[in-house]
Amino acid sequence: MYKVKHHELKLIASIFVVSSLFVTFFVFSGISKEINYYWLYYSKRSERQVFAKPYGQYKTVDEELNTILGQKINYWDDWNWQEKMIEGRVRDIDVYNSELAIYVSRPLNEEFSHRVSRMYVQCPLSNTIAVKSVNPSASVFAGGFNVVEKASLGDVIYAYCLDEECLNIGGGCILTVFD
Repeated sequence: MYKVKHHELKLIASIFVVSSLFVTFFVFSGISKEINYYWLYYSKRSERQVFAKPYGQYKTVDEELNTILGQKINYWDDWNWQEKMIEGRVRDIDVYNSELAIYVSRPLNEEFSHRVSRMYVQCPLSNTIAVKSVNPSASVFAGGFNVVEKASLGDVIYAYCLDEECLNIGGGCILTVFD
């Protein structure tokens, strides 16, 4: 019969402890990832839908930008999803699914306001612009691009809701880029 030596027991115990730590680490990192995913996307996931109205019926983004900047307070007072844009900050980007996780800051009193929502983005190239955060009305520097590919975390986006719950945005998009 083979007798286990003291140094062999230490080696076995060390291997057991190290493997237990690895298993614990991977389990908790998986749970942590799920918790973070849940909190980032705690609202409904976007459902791809058709546009609320044809592209031609939306204002051009140049007109809308001037309206928002010219009378910001009045613009948000009588907000309705079929005619006016939302304002939100990009929190996460999913280029593969053409989705952005957006914290909607305006309008103020809608069900989707002041929370992060994962939105399917359908911004037409012909009605999309990028502006700089400093003096946006005078700093249009790009147009005709894919918003999801160009967006960075922290950028502000203005877009039309394509459904009442605002899980789909598009029709025209203004991306405010921070330098």
